[in-house]
Amino acid sequence: MHTSLTRRRRSRSARMRALGWLAVATSLALALIAPSATVLATGPGDNGLDPTGNGTKSNATVGASLSAAAGSATMGTAIMECSDASVGSVSGSFTLAKTLDVGSKIVIYLAANAGSDASPAGNVSKNETTVTLTPTNNTSGSIVPWSITITSAFTTTSGGVLGVFAVNADGVTAISSSKTNSLNCTEAQPTATPTATPTATPTATPTAAPTEAPTAAPTEAPTAAPTEAPTAAPTEAPSGGILGETGTPRVTLPPTSTIDGGSTPNTDSWRLMLVGFAALMAGMLVLTPGDRKVRNRC
Repeated sequence: MHTSLTRRRRSRSARMRALGWLAVATSLALALIAPSATVLATGPGDNGLDPTGNGTKSNATVGASLSAAAGSATMGTAIMECSDASVGSVSGSFTLAKTLDVGSKIVIYLAANAGSDASPAGNVSKNETTVTLTPTNNTSGSIVPWSITITSAFTTTSGGVLGVFAVNADGVTAISSSKTNSLNCTEAQPTATPTATPTATPTATPTAAPTEAPTAAPTEAPTAAPTEAPTAAPTEAPSGGILGETGTPRVTLPPTSTIDGGSTPNTDSWRLMLVGFAALMAGMLVLTPGDRKVRNRC
């Protein structure tokens, strides 16, 4: 009976050691072949494969083909206008990389960057605009402006908000995965305070002082005494001036951030953890002695 019990224990120990080595091999395999999180991360707007927060999609075609419009535009730099921390509008432009059909509609909307403090966060992607291409701006190389007026209010001071393209009408074609620079109200374009146009101070028209008429002196002798020529009173020169116009101060725009989409986590840490776990398990299995054979005493 003692031998039977020992054999069962040995068998169970062998199974546990086999499972331990299997765990070591699995950990190493995951660390080597698992895809990087950088590849899996999609960033704001799902690389152009999402509709807006209202469900709106683009509807751009090349030769009436939705899929042919893939990669047909590149997003440019945008600016944000704010009142304190409240966003008022966002505007920018994109450049066509292909000639699209006239009447194609390209939808642009806002998406919160990774780590953004936008609040309420759900309102950000509801702000959108649709640009309809015309014969004057549908060809490759055309720079097309766009502007989004904020209708679903939100605030943001850090983390950033991006302008992105909405997915095409087929739901699988990306107009472009490119995005605007990251925007915050702390980096928004300042609004210059208008200055009143100065009004020149009117000056009164000078009036010449009247001159007194000379009075002839009486004569005592038969010969008339010469009379003194009257002298006209000097007139006062007009005074006063016109004030110079005050120039309107120029407003210098601060530089806008050109940070791209949200940063993605580094995957090296968890890969190292898997390798470390495998090494630890292997060490324990090597250092733990197996069951020694027990002689049959019965």
